[in-house]
Amino acid sequence: MRVIRANESSVGRFVPSQALTDLVVSSLDSQRLALGESLVPRARTGRGTPEAFLQRGEDGEEARNQIAHRMALFLAALASRAAGRHQTKVQVASAGHFVPEIVQELLTRFPVEESQAGRVFDGLCREFFDYVRTTPMRGNWGRLVIEPNDSLVMEVSPIEVRPAEGQRAEVVVGRRP
Repeated sequence: MRVIRANESSVGRFVPSQALTDLVVSSLDSQRLALGESLVPRARTGRGTPEAFLQRGEDGEEARNQIAHRMALFLAALASRAAGRHQTKVQVASAGHFVPEIVQELLTRFPVEESQAGRVFDGLCREFFDYVRTTPMRGNWGRLVIEPNDSLVMEVSPIEVRPAEGQRAEVVVGRRP
């Protein structure tokens, strides 16, 4: 069986600016971190406090990479869910802001304080939108496009289920008719 994987992007890998990373880090929710959520895995840092992410150097770079990785996982999950519902398009952002459903999903992926979520996700949307405007983002999950009305939309690759040997089914992702 083949599944959508976040790292199977053929073009484009969004990495946030240091300023956006600093904003995310300064908005981390201490209570959620105490429950085990973190941008940088504890096994690598041994720390799970907001202060741990404010440091420059390896931890700062790791935080940037974790934000990029979480965005890649988010895109793959969004595409997988949409393909399972037989959707061909999913609106991601409009008028410079993530749509409410996307914000709710991002809140589950980024341990930021809800009071800071608007600032964090508006900044993330601006940088992500600018990146997609200049760099094609596509993978076996589909592709991101900016429509003429300035909306950011994911065009989802269909999931095709074919009989395989025996009684198992094979799921093929990323083939367009």
